[in-house]
Amino acid sequence: MRQSIKLEALDPIEIYGPANKNLEALCSYFPELKVVARGNEIILEGKEEDILKFKTKFRMLIERRHHKMNITPYDVEDLFDGVPFRCSASSS
Repeated sequence: MRQSIKLEALDPIEIYGPANKNLEALCSYFPELKVVARGNEIILEGKEEDILKFKTKFRMLIERRHHKMNITPYDVEDLFDGVPFRCSASSS
C-alpha cells in the first residue's frame, strides 16, 4: 500500500527537524515502512496498519508543534512512551 501526507501551513523543517532528525526518530519506530520525504510531502509505502499508525503519530507531532516553538527527537520519543503533551497555558 502507498499513501502520502502533505504538510499544510508548516515549514517541513519545523517537523522534520534539522538534518531530518525528528523524521528519522519517528521512522525508527516503523522499521517495515518505507518513508520518503520530498519537500512538503511524505510518501509512505508498506502495510496499511503501519501507515495508519505512522499517520496518527505524525498528526500528534504536528499538534505538538502548534503548541511548542521547536520539536525535537525527544518529542517523538514522548509520543511512543505515552507521555501526554500538556499545553503550558494556565486557566484562571
